[in-house]
Amino acid sequence: MSVTFNFGYDERTVHLPDAADGAVRSIRHYEQADAVIKIEEDGFKPVLRPERRLIGAEAAGRTVTLFSPDGPLAREELDLIDIFANSLLLDRLLPEGEVAVGQSWKLPVDLMVALLGLDTAAESDVEASLTEVTETVARFQLAGRVQGAVGGVSSTIELKGKFRFSLRTRRIDWLGLLVKEDRGISPAKRGVDAVARLQMTVAPAETPAALSDAALEGKSLRPTEELLRLVQFGGRRDWSVLHDRSWYPTGEQADLVVLRKVVRGELIAQCNISPLAERRDATSVTLEQFQADVQQALGKSFGQFVVAGQYAGSTGDRVFRVVVHGAVEDLPIEWRYYLVTREDGRRVGLAFTLEQKYADALADEDKRMVDSLRFLVPDSPPAADRP
Repeated sequence: MSVTFNFGYDERTVHLPDAADGAVRSIRHYEQADAVIKIEEDGFKPVLRPERRLIGAEAAGRTVTLFSPDGPLAREELDLIDIFANSLLLDRLLPEGEVAVGQSWKLPVDLMVALLGLDTAAESDVEASLTEVTETVARFQLAGRVQGAVGGVSSTIELKGKFRFSLRTRRIDWLGLLVKEDRGISPAKRGVDAVARLQMTVAPAETPAALSDAALEGKSLRPTEELLRLVQFGGRRDWSVLHDRSWYPTGEQADLVVLRKVVRGELIAQCNISPLAERRDATSVTLEQFQADVQQALGKSFGQFVVAGQYAGSTGDRVFRVVVHGAVEDLPIEWRYYLVTREDGRRVGLAFTLEQKYADALADEDKRMVDSLRFLVPDSPPAADRP
């Protein structure tokens, strides 16, 4: 696998930690955000949509959260910009008090978790030291090893780096890192055994128009529940749904999207979403017919229907919903099937599969996702990814 990222953005600090709120927040406008990712013989180039170039960042404790005040990001957009060494964290690399040239200090575990995008860290021996002071800059280096976890999967990271503090701007203005990571396989993501190199340059600038008070008026500069949701488009961009950040796409074809809900490394549920053949007489399909189709699809795994109903969705679309209990190789399974039909005959089917013991963990997320479903005009600029 090879990955090359290039970013260029203006960043404006909008909130510093205080007694009531320990978070630091900024707002960014990305002029450049692109990547080239190659995996074996395949590859893709994730991009940040023009309408999502405005990005908010919040660093609080061990967590850094990115979002767009203009609406939900797609998973590939979030993964594109949510890289290690977030610029909002740079000044936390500095010592808390005076140090002499040659003196070293241990970097806080919380900082390492946030800097490397981990969920937890069992141990960290990363240290930084002051190596040189000139009339204009102070130079530092860091090195060490972090044993932690992300998404419930163990991750071992070795890193070496250098950074520079400008005595004129009173900010870290350059960072270089070499990161070697060995991460296990999760139910939603591939394992990683890779070396990454990062260089970051920070320079003062005038506030651009995109980050002016006038441009930001009325926008949320802190993450909200709605802005933290992600949007998933169909392969032909003919539909979209919203979901929380615990859902990950694991496979996508022209007519099928597969999402998995993973919490702390544990697979909670899988959702298959696919458009169905249009039917101009779609309103003639009955709930009983839908139930018969579900029972036939499950075959010997079918046990019994525990819920069956029909209702009007948030946009007036007709929705069938059935819940089935059955078993696969003696493992109790719950299926939640939906059929969403629009008046023009377009239809989308959603199938949620989970072990029955995870029914409470999934709760009503399936209904929320179905309620967020929007039919789009294929290959047109999507406008329905907003709640």
